[in-house]
Amino acid sequence: MKSVKEILGSRLRLIDQLDGLLHRHRGEDGKIVMPEKESKLAGGLRSEIDALNRELSERGIGFGNGEETGPYEQFDPERVLPRQTDPSPLRGEREDAGGVTDYDLALCGWLRNSAGIPVSSAEFKAGERVGIDVRGGAFYFPFPNRRPTLGRNLALAGGARSLAQGYSSDPTGGYTVPEGRFLGVFERALALTAPMLMLAEVIITADGRSMDWPTIDDTAAEGEWLVEHQDSAEGQATVGAYKFGAHKLGSNVLRVSYELLRDSALAVATELGNVLGERLGRGFNRALTTGNGVNRPSGLLTSATVGKTAASATVFTFDELIQLQHSVDPLYRAGPGVGFMMHSDVASFTRRLKDGQGAYLWADSPIAGQPPTLLGDPVYLNQAMSSAMTTGQTVVAYGNLSKMKARLVGGSPRSAGGVRVRILNDLYAKADQTGFVSFMEGDGALLAPSDNAALCPVRVLKLA
Repeated sequence: MKSVKEILGSRLRLIDQLDGLLHRHRGEDGKIVMPEKESKLAGGLRSEIDALNRELSERGIGFGNGEETGPYEQFDPERVLPRQTDPSPLRGEREDAGGVTDYDLALCGWLRNSAGIPVSSAEFKAGERVGIDVRGGAFYFPFPNRRPTLGRNLALAGGARSLAQGYSSDPTGGYTVPEGRFLGVFERALALTAPMLMLAEVIITADGRSMDWPTIDDTAAEGEWLVEHQDSAEGQATVGAYKFGAHKLGSNVLRVSYELLRDSALAVATELGNVLGERLGRGFNRALTTGNGVNRPSGLLTSATVGKTAASATVFTFDELIQLQHSVDPLYRAGPGVGFMMHSDVASFTRRLKDGQGAYLWADSPIAGQPPTLLGDPVYLNQAMSSAMTTGQTVVAYGNLSKMKARLVGGSPRSAGGVRVRILNDLYAKADQTGFVSFMEGDGALLAPSDNAALCPVRVLKLA
């Protein structure tokens, strides 16, 4: 006959198996959906647990009658909804279009633990597989080494193109982020609110140490014609370096109630990713657009030079847009990253401009995911630019926008870099709430090849 200790050990192992199985197949609405094969497995596990409960009850130890509750207690094999296809393995892969990954499961455990709710064995094991300490006070994830492709809206917000076209990483940085609901919505929110990150060349580093980026001013040099035996002259370029720092950006605190964390952890994880992505995206985008370089990046408009000043203080004309375009050196009017950038309200005014024949200048692209064009070049929206059509406002930028450099402290699986999400428990305990706040570090600047304003790769249109 088995001892009570042995029975309790067997029971705990069975509960762990059933608990993990149920978590894998529980939808956001609370219903369990699983294939027939796994449904029979879950029913068998429950039957074995019930048999052990009865044996323990006969020995004076009660289970299953109110003394203990858990997901396995609520499982009824007859109420499991059938599923048409077998799920794929949970290890970091989606089960189906609405599937839950290990990353999501671990994050649910982390969220519940933040509110003092016990973590299931399935959540704990998922955390071990993806590197999340579900009982820790913070979790970290590195920046993705790709850009999400989100169709026409992203093209309007800042360009939909592969990250490989514009991102680079050092040998120990820029690792791929695991897929999951939280990470997917975070990336999307960051992309839609930070068009400058989508257009700039982004350098991801493993840590926040100062980084020198070389600059070379060779704009005045030309090759020379030589005759036989003639020595070539020395043409020394001006070589310098821009020092990128690691300025910290915070999301501000988001407060979540105990009830939400208990009942809807997966939904909270999704919304947490969306809100934090939007907040960090807007803040970083504004700095990359208008930042003064003091404890934040130096923005595009801070370094861009004036290519055209409009005759009016309230409007600009078709001819003035042409003059802005041609104020940029031809070297910077071709290739990836070239285009116009403006606020959505300014774009609304621009869309109504017509040529001498009454034809609109703005052309929407018939291809999904491609931005509209103006004078043959793409137009990107940036809500951090001025929307006011008033005296002295910079309302349109044009040139090679990819000459903007953005440095992100991206982290790696071996470091605590990238985006950090932290728990604030005690601060909001009297309201039975948990606070969450996120941080990221980075820098940015427009690196012009020359002090000559006419050779700046991005120039702007200002109102009089």
